[in-house]
Amino acid sequence: MFLFANDLISDFFVIGFDLPIYRKWLNEQNLDAQCLLPLYESHKQQLQLLQYRYKKERWLLKAPSHLRALKSLVQVYPDAYIIQTHRDPTEIIASLASLLMAFWSTFHDKVNPEKVGPIALELVGFWLDRGMEDREVIESDPNSQVHFIDVNYKDLVSNPMDTLRRVYEQCEMKWSPSLEQLMNSYLEENRKHKHGKHRYSLEQFGLNKEQVHARFSAYNKRFLGEIRSTESMDNAA
Repeated sequence: MFLFANDLISDFFVIGFDLPIYRKWLNEQNLDAQCLLPLYESHKQQLQLLQYRYKKERWLLKAPSHLRALKSLVQVYPDAYIIQTHRDPTEIIASLASLLMAFWSTFHDKVNPEKVGPIALELVGFWLDRGMEDREVIESDPNSQVHFIDVNYKDLVSNPMDTLRRVYEQCEMKWSPSLEQLMNSYLEENRKHKHGKHRYSLEQFGLNKEQVHARFSAYNKRFLGEIRSTESMDNAA
């Protein structure tokens, strides 16, 4: 999102500030596969500059707003591995609303939590809707070299090492004892809630679970249900 911000087309400005006109404008920028292509071309050039004297095997990038324009992304990165972590939307919305509240409170005098909630709902809904639409197009292309890898957030939290090992295997990356040792050290040093538990709820932002479940019924059915079915088959095996 920071690299996109250099072109002034980024969710960085949506998450950092209450800018309703900009938010509306941004949502209208990816009406077709070509619209955000120049953004990704600029993104690639920035990465090339950053790695000019430090070349490694691959880049690992994390930003949910890539879901805005997967069709543009794969035109610039045609051999990308896209790892999508799936989490209960009721948790995602509450977490994002809390993040928006924290950022906006830094730059705005008064922030109404009940205004923030619907905006978080709208933003995640936009990301996931566009992501599902673009992914369907990409996966239906017989010439596509892109790999989609789905990870259940609960698996990542409850059993991170096995989950990461599966991701490495699907990405055709080598797993080694030294790598596992580094990851165990990282997990030990960065335990969840190390600095205290961050508490938030939908209700404090004017939302409820029924409202969120209704908005994301298609996503839940396609991905969370799909993952649970896979887990059941693995357990049975």
